[in-house]
Amino acid sequence: MPRITIYVPDELKSRMDDVDRINWSNVAQDAIRQAIATHSIFKEPENMDNVIERLRLSKERFNSTNTKDGKDCGASWARGTAQYEDLLRISDAVHEGLDIDIGTLQRLIDPQDEMDSNDWKAFWEENAGNDVSDAFVKGFAEGATAVFDKVADKL
Repeated sequence: MPRITIYVPDELKSRMDDVDRINWSNVAQDAIRQAIATHSIFKEPENMDNVIERLRLSKERFNSTNTKDGKDCGASWARGTAQYEDLLRISDAVHEGLDIDIGTLQRLIDPQDEMDSNDWKAFWEENAGNDVSDAFVKGFAEGATAVFDKVADKL
């Protein structure tokens, strides 16, 4: 893979150094791909390959952002109000590689089906706001699991 040099202002580099666990090369590659896709659309607006590439990159950004937001939210829920048995079920499902969608997550949290649609609406408004995508739900489960994994051996 070839290398390139990118110059950033000192202030930006200092802020980058303060952030842990971000692959700046991947961030730059994604930004370059998006710029190329956007440029290609203006250059050849009828070329559907360019449209597909631009939308694919947009979808990746959307999913990445929603997954991160979901992880933060799930971790916050796990630290704040989650019950042991809920976290145990979610953690087991994540570790088994189960594909967790909103219905699956709700069954893991409420296996007795005691919560009605209003309860779930309130749960998601309290914990996530109104926009709960598949990527958000997956991140939520991963975030809750990460917190549980850190404390499970101490319980």
